[in-house]
Amino acid sequence: MFFILTTGRSGSASIAKYLSRSNELVCLHEPEPVLIKEATLYARGEFSQAQMVELLHRTRPKSIGGRSYGESNQKLAFIIPALLEAFPGCKLIWLVRDGRSVVNSIYSLGWYDLNFLQDSLWQKYLVTAPDVGEMVNDVWRDMSSFSKCCWYWSFVNRCIKKELDLLPRNQWQLQKIENVNCKSLLKFLHSTVRAKDVPWVNKKKKSRSVQDWHGWSEEMKQEFQLICGNVMHELYPGWRDGDGNWVDFHEISPLTKAKHYFQDKLVDVQGKQSWIYKFVSWPTRLLFRSRSEAILEKFALVYRWFSGES
Repeated sequence: MFFILTTGRSGSASIAKYLSRSNELVCLHEPEPVLIKEATLYARGEFSQAQMVELLHRTRPKSIGGRSYGESNQKLAFIIPALLEAFPGCKLIWLVRDGRSVVNSIYSLGWYDLNFLQDSLWQKYLVTAPDVGEMVNDVWRDMSSFSKCCWYWSFVNRCIKKELDLLPRNQWQLQKIENVNCKSLLKFLHSTVRAKDVPWVNKKKKSRSVQDWHGWSEEMKQEFQLICGNVMHELYPGWRDGDGNWVDFHEISPLTKAKHYFQDKLVDVQGKQSWIYKFVSWPTRLLFRSRSEAILEKFALVYRWFSGES
């Protein structure tokens, strides 16, 4: 079994459609129950671990028609401990998208704005900062819907990372929707798909007319940078140039693109367990002898920086 963890508006429907082309896998996008209410109550501590585990057991089969079950659903990000208890050993895929694009999308759809999506169960059960103890109600109430959308992207990714850091590195994988490494993804899931490219699906009608982040005001850019800056630096290094100007992901410098390339290629291995480390360790020990451990330790640090593990 495998589950795709994401903020939403990050290509999860596209990945599900792509993986379902496999003969070995089936990946459902937001199957019933979608967990709109239950996941938020779980995040608030109002839906117990036992209740969530029982619900998952009852509604998520291990296979369908002989094909291993997978699911892409943004609500899964809030129930990772329950997923791991319900399905020990399940594989997790952390799917990310440039925060500027996600925030622009969910803000355009009217998230956290009661003028839109009125009487919507989805709007009613959006996770808030007070729900998870990150902010008091008065502060949250005074924030703009845009700032709340920024908080959501930052929090969900921080939440996912916190849980995944507790797991063996071979149980999860990071993928960026802008440049999905299909070969690595399929190898991780022990599957094959003939199609090379991931289709882009699930475009939704916007509530606001906001084309992309290039049209944001300076105030919006400053707010995003304040709330999401640290997570962006970790997931998308190079999103700002040396002068502080914002850089489109597709316009990032060759050096930063190289770092993203290494992140994508080396995400399955870790530090001293990497094939690169093993490849250089023997000749290093032979040539430098007493100094080899110190040299290899520095090499491991450089590797972790390139692979996004530090």
